[in-house]
Amino acid sequence: MTKDLALTDLEAASSIIFDLDGTLFDTAGDIHAALVGALQSGGHPAPAEAVVRQGLPLREMVRAAIGPDADIQVVEQVEVEFRKRYDASNYNRTTAYPGIPELVHRLHASGKALHIATNKRRVPTLRILECKGFTNLFRSVVCVDQDGGRLTKREMLEHILCEDDVPSAACMFLGDSVGDIKAGKAAGIKTVGVLYGYAPAEEIVASEPDLLCKDVAGLL
Repeated sequence: MTKDLALTDLEAASSIIFDLDGTLFDTAGDIHAALVGALQSGGHPAPAEAVVRQGLPLREMVRAAIGPDADIQVVEQVEVEFRKRYDASNYNRTTAYPGIPELVHRLHASGKALHIATNKRRVPTLRILECKGFTNLFRSVVCVDQDGGRLTKREMLEHILCEDDVPSAACMFLGDSVGDIKAGKAAGIKTVGVLYGYAPAEEIVASEPDLLCKDVAGLL
């Protein structure tokens, strides 16, 4: 049976990598607002926030909102409008999960090498960190569009391991999706399945991470 994460587990790691959406921050409110604006500007009805909370990539999220058979040009127009609106957001609806600010500051103060690996693009990622006072707390922030490419989560993790020059066995990765757990395992990193994020808890448990985190505030 997978055991629950303890603060001592984090303190034993040399490097700690966090996913962003659903792990550090609940970003669904601002994503939903930008999606609603993008869809309505094209004459489409507003979707429920549940569409956003599935944690889908942008294209899949747009198709979930307007239908799987939507013309690709329509989908791309919505995507462009979404990015414009989301990148210009003040992120007032984005909030750190309870206990996250305290945990990140505590780990940073103790000298841990902290990193982010996220499927979010770099522009909004850095803006969110700045708006929420998280700038300079992370040694590296690796995004899906790193260096103009489109990295998988495993490639992001391997990039961090290479840049930080730390053995994978001394690293820990916290994520809220089955994809996060699979990527961490593939990279040889100890995985922590976050149960308070977007994916159903039973899916995370079934993916068999090394540890489970039900409540960050409880760690402290």
